[in-house]
Amino acid sequence: LPGLRAEYLGSDGQTHERLDEILSMTWASESPDLRVPTGKFSALWSGRLQVWNTGKYRFRIFTEGTVYLKVNGVTVLEGQCDEAAWLESDAITVEWGERPIEIA
Repeated sequence: LPGLRAEYLGSDGQTHERLDEILSMTWASESPDLRVPTGKFSALWSGRLQVWNTGKYRFRIFTEGTVYLKVNGVTVLEGQCDEAAWLESDAITVEWGERPIEIA
């Protein structure tokens, strides 16, 4: 299936899962899912990244808050933004094939 497995942890301690095909959300003060109470929550996306050509890659995330990105089990980007902004990783070598990816 295309997309990443999403786990949303609400302020009530309940975890809810779904498949997110696109990671482009603007929640503002809303809940990310009807099953998650409005308020503070955390999100974790995980899945596989298909790399068609071995080479150097940079990853970019537009975010507000704290975020990290792991590729192949290695943290390649992490940061915190008080206001929405772009974060960019250093160039890393990623080998051909499927690689685990995690964003939180």
